[in-house]
Amino acid sequence: MTIELAEREDAQEFDISNLEKKGISELEYGEMLQKKGVVIVDENNSEDSRNIVTKLQEELEKYYYIEATVGALSKEAYNIRIIHDGDYYDENELHDPHSDDLKGYIIQHITEEAEHFTGAKGSSPDIKKIVQELIIKGDVREHMISIFDWNRLDSGKEWTFVIRKKIKTQFGESAEHVNHVNKKAYNYNHYYRVKIDSNGLMKFDTFCDSDHEETEEWSKICYAFDFAEDKHRGAQNQVEGILYSDIDNIHVILLTREKTLPNISALMDTLAETDVKERVSKTLLLDALVEFEKDNIDSSEIIAEWKNALFEETEMITKKNIKKILNMRTGIASKFNRFLHEKYDIWIDGELRKGEFEATYQIGNLLNIKYEYNDDDFLDGHTFVYYVGAKGKNKRKKYPNACCMRKVISFGEKLEYEEMLPLMTVEFVRNSQYTVLPFPFKYLREYVEQCKNSKAQ
Repeated sequence: MTIELAEREDAQEFDISNLEKKGISELEYGEMLQKKGVVIVDENNSEDSRNIVTKLQEELEKYYYIEATVGALSKEAYNIRIIHDGDYYDENELHDPHSDDLKGYIIQHITEEAEHFTGAKGSSPDIKKIVQELIIKGDVREHMISIFDWNRLDSGKEWTFVIRKKIKTQFGESAEHVNHVNKKAYNYNHYYRVKIDSNGLMKFDTFCDSDHEETEEWSKICYAFDFAEDKHRGAQNQVEGILYSDIDNIHVILLTREKTLPNISALMDTLAETDVKERVSKTLLLDALVEFEKDNIDSSEIIAEWKNALFEETEMITKKNIKKILNMRTGIASKFNRFLHEKYDIWIDGELRKGEFEATYQIGNLLNIKYEYNDDDFLDGHTFVYYVGAKGKNKRKKYPNACCMRKVISFGEKLEYEEMLPLMTVEFVRNSQYTVLPFPFKYLREYVEQCKNSKAQ
């Protein structure tokens, strides 16, 4: 077996508009909620739940400008229902309200045991997520997208999104059959589809591939799933969904096993060099400051402050204390840091988040939305490859470890997936972060949950 390392060329960063960067404000969410109003339903009526009701009303009024009422569930409103968590009902052998018949209601549960309100400045992320979920549930019920201005796509097309779920067989039941690519299969599948016209009007429907009265369109959808899964089984690339504006140009989204990483070696070397416990000679630092000051006369005052602070330290000073004295957030401190590195081979701070070091550390591989067209994919030839990283411009305090790479293949002649990138710049799927799939798949998942509830009832 031969193992070879490979690297991709620099991907192109999707140019996110200022409107998309701004996101949806609490005031705008409040205007959406105002269309139906909000009802808080306290099922517990305990001291803790009453306290949650008060805080929730205050939060909604202060940040969303919504006066929520307290009362019974309403089919005409957005409902926030306060109950206990599942463990409480199990331990006390009580009926769990999570399983109540809630068909026809737009509802989000909030549990008494969880902490929903933060002491930090600004609105609570938990409450914001509840607001987002309520609006999405309402959109699914009304079959109209309100949380996103669909006309911004400006495509003039009807887009279709499809996911599928395996149907669980009963014990002893056989689902063995030949699938749409003439391969033996052991599970049937439920398909869930949403068609969205150019105005954001949604039409949902479902199909089961055990039904032999399928239309030509459903047959092509089933074939696309089966073909892609069969072809990528060896590579272990997972089919996450399909989309199309033309049934003869179906796009399949595959979650690959590739991940983007920064330059780990360079990061490790820099972190070792800038170990906060490592000590530097006070004499060396003072000598360096004298030399540094010659070309930075305008900063003599701050340099004098550094010298005075260093005089009070012991002969060997930790890099942690040096960083405190210099205040690495200032430009002159950064300049002296680089001077030390160049002239004395001493790093005080690696400045990992600074844009000028991007080529060295490649932290941009973990940020924002990047994509490329690949004309020589070993399995699929012409593909669209993309990944979604943390929202930001190298200013986050922490970075994720890696980003999963996805690739899109087309069953037709044209790859249209670049048109979908604006649908991943929204923050209402992953709070305050971009989403890894076009957000209509979130609507489909919500539709699946509503279908489950309807069958259970």
